[in-house]
Amino acid sequence: RPYISATANNGYEFIGWYNGGVFITDQNRYQITPLNDTTYTANFEKKRCKLTIEKSPTDGGSVIGGGEYDWGAKVTLTATPAMGYDFAGWEDDNTDNPRDVIVTADATYTACFSEKLKYKITVEANPTEGGTVTEGGEYYYGDEILLKATPKEGYSFSGWFKGNEEVSKNSELTVTVSEDATYTAKFTAKMYTITVKANPTEG
Repeated sequence: RPYISATANNGYEFIGWYNGGVFITDQNRYQITPLNDTTYTANFEKKRCKLTIEKSPTDGGSVIGGGEYDWGAKVTLTATPAMGYDFAGWEDDNTDNPRDVIVTADATYTACFSEKLKYKITVEANPTEGGTVTEGGEYYYGDEILLKATPKEGYSFSGWFKGNEEVSKNSELTVTVSEDATYTAKFTAKMYTITVKANPTEG
């Protein structure tokens, strides 16, 4: 008694042997008893693969792209960090985001997030009675903050200083946070000329 056998190509899996549309067996090597002319059909179907997408830490952000796909499908994985986190890369050292993968087997991809560094921004007025300034605080690395200086009556704004270095003449200054820093708004008291006369001069 002869055997018939079926071998699936890449991306397919063997489902079973059929004879005249009737299922016979799911064994890819099958022994037959030929009594007359007959046709055996090997049925295959596209492989389905599962992509599992995880994140570390779990509260570090969100990821999309997981699910079941046909073998050979091109899938885009995207990681979005939560507030206070940065995307650090995938666990297999790939740093593309979004990232394209070709599905060839069940697989797990883990997006890694790192907590952003925080820095303290101090904002001061010099002299303190010369005007008001935006409050400082703690901010994440890369945050952009707007500093505003408003002179009080009798004063004018002179400039923003970081340490001894003047950084802007504008009363509004946008700062990108990258380190602990102190910004000082300098105000200058206005000067006036007082002229005193006698009238009449001989009086």
